Amino acid sequence: MVNPDQSVAPEFPADFVRKYGLVPIVKSDESLTCAGSKSPGPEVLEELEFILQKPVEIELWSEAQIRQRIELVYGLDFVQSTRSSPSNPVDEKSPNPRSVSLGTNGHAKRRSVVGLIDSMFEEALQQRASDIHLEPQEHSIRLRYRIDGKLVERDRIESAMAAPLVSRLKIMADLDIAEKRRPQDGHIQLSSESRPVDVRVSTLATRHGEKVVMRLLERNNQGWSLDSLGLETELNTVLRRSLKLANGMVLVTGPTGCGKTTTLYAALNYLNSDAVNITTIEDPIEYHLDGVNQTMVNAEIGLTFAEILRTLLRQDPDICMVGEIRDRETAEIAVRAALTGHLVLSTLHTNDAISTVIRLIDMGIEPFLVTSSLKLVIAQRLVRCICQSCRVADELGTELSKGYDLPEWLRSRTMYVGKGCPRCNGTGYSGRRAIMEYVEIDEDLAAAVVSGVSLGGLRDAIRKRGNPSLWDAGLRIVAAGETSLSEVIAIASV
Repeated sequence: MVNPDQSVAPEFPADFVRKYGLVPIVKSDESLTCAGSKSPGPEVLEELEFILQKPVEIELWSEAQIRQRIELVYGLDFVQSTRSSPSNPVDEKSPNPRSVSLGTNGHAKRRSVVGLIDSMFEEALQQRASDIHLEPQEHSIRLRYRIDGKLVERDRIESAMAAPLVSRLKIMADLDIAEKRRPQDGHIQLSSESRPVDVRVSTLATRHGEKVVMRLLERNNQGWSLDSLGLETELNTVLRRSLKLANGMVLVTGPTGCGKTTTLYAALNYLNSDAVNITTIEDPIEYHLDGVNQTMVNAEIGLTFAEILRTLLRQDPDICMVGEIRDRETAEIAVRAALTGHLVLSTLHTNDAISTVIRLIDMGIEPFLVTSSLKLVIAQRLVRCICQSCRVADELGTELSKGYDLPEWLRSRTMYVGKGCPRCNGTGYSGRRAIMEYVEIDEDLAAAVVSGVSLGGLRDAIRKRGNPSLWDAGLRIVAAGETSLSEVIAIASV
């Protein structure tokens, strides 16, 4: 009996099995071997060989073995749907089909490859996961979800399922299942409880097999508005004023995954109207925005941020959103656009708001061009919110605060923490919100930059102006009972 290649069958749709009563088990460049409970007629073999353009060999299996294989690859529902089919009879008394355990902690269920993937997506969405990680280990596959910015291990899946799982996901994402060495990126569209979900799929070869990471993006999650960002009153006023400018550059900075794209999308929704031409350059396009012309970077054919931005300026834009300023060329074109009558929104990776000015100068932009084009910089982080179902007074907060210079108004208030409950999966946190600091480029600050004041000197000038820092913004929501002191210390300590 031929040992089945776990990655072959998922390459063929269920309709193939239903029509021909055959399950593909081994494929090579020269031929395809299929398992069947009986030999097909010569006409069927001729048809198959014509379609596949290669010889087809048949290996006879028992009906019980066929059923086990079909359930493993296509799911129990498909097996049951074929029981009444004359061409695919199934013996009701045959042994139980092979099962896959999803859950070593009391949640064990029989799962086919299809059922395993479906339940994985369903559970990840229920738990508000932003990413799914399937990581091959020496003796198992580790399944982890990123929830509220933290990776949480969900399960261990038997290593024999690695090849079928990866092959099935590659087929869903329209990737090459034969390519196992090079990284690949793809896309899956799901529909869960009437919620359309886009899934960005990335594969990477590791020591024990291919790792798959999937980013979950809800397409209906377009209710972003400036009000939904939870901006403090002063920043809300400054941002709206900057977005009403006819030209200039507004930048949002921070590490990967801190919500920069969400902030930019909220700004675009605020600006979007029939009277303006808005075009974005993204890598990749995360969400669809009605009324906005969205373009995706494709380096393989030369469509870089800089190249698209150069072309975009010939498209009569009013507002340009550049997903990220990564190099000098993109920075130069963005600055030029901001100086020639366009409003440019973009992101940059810096630790705080004022460092953005120095970063642009370090990229080769003249200081006077930076200060002439740049209007506002917002730096942000995401902090986890305390679960309101298990919020209690933070008895350790007072002791923890002794090592930090906290304002007296905070020391006199009760701080809170989540003790953990079923609703928050024992973490004590549920959801996240942004904390932000900002720098508005006025004449005094511009003069300091052009005169060559150091980064430390610029920070001192910002402090004297009374601009709240990320640390200050974090302490304010600690005082409001929205997050814990330990969370702010981890994210924005000075």
